[in-house]
Amino acid sequence: MLDSFLSLFLESKCLLCDRSAKLVLCQYCEHQLNYSRNSQPAQFWSRELPVYTWGYYDGKLRQLIAKMKYEKHPEIGSLLGENLAQSWQQNSPIKSKSFQVVPIPLHNSRLKQRGYNQANLIARSFCRVTGTQLRTNALKRIRVTQQMFNLNPKQRQKNIDNAFQIQRATINSLRQSPILLIDDIYTTGTTAREAAKVLKTEGITVIGIAAMASSEKGLSSANKDNLYSDNAYKREFKD
Repeated sequence: MLDSFLSLFLESKCLLCDRSAKLVLCQYCEHQLNYSRNSQPAQFWSRELPVYTWGYYDGKLRQLIAKMKYEKHPEIGSLLGENLAQSWQQNSPIKSKSFQVVPIPLHNSRLKQRGYNQANLIARSFCRVTGTQLRTNALKRIRVTQQMFNLNPKQRQKNIDNAFQIQRATINSLRQSPILLIDDIYTTGTTAREAAKVLKTEGITVIGIAAMASSEKGLSSANKDNLYSDNAYKREFKD
């Protein structure tokens, strides 16, 4: 609300291209973001741990997530969470709206370094739009883990083993309705499965994970026929 009020008096700049923007992105970059969107976000909901993803980790979506995580732009989390929530409302793979949301936690050392948990930002905005209950303190990451992208499957599992702990004070509340995990990026699912396992050992139902982006090939299948061509759109919004 404050950003909206200030935008009446101050010209905002797009975080990705520096064009004029209402809040976070200009019209051109908002359009480009759709190239990363997944037209079948629930196509892997039938897995052992069901997966729902807004899009594929490339293009403008990848740039936005990087800016949010490494360049101190927490406002991007609100935008991403709104997009994920709107997609969920349109394509929800479950009929029930009675569930709770648990973001994948950061270790305290990384949280202090970054200043915020990007999954928490996305989850908060997701819950605001969908009206679901947010449980930010349900899980705690008790071990510092390496980044996963350079690790093989065995190394990934060893890296994340026993990395999470459930907050004992939240157990009764978490048992009241199923849990949807939220994260910014879904890669091999090692982290999500470990978090789900910790919850399930306490008799808590986990319905799946919803992530803004996936690095898995085939998850992105945006219908580009319904979009302007890139060149035409660039001409329309040329500075």
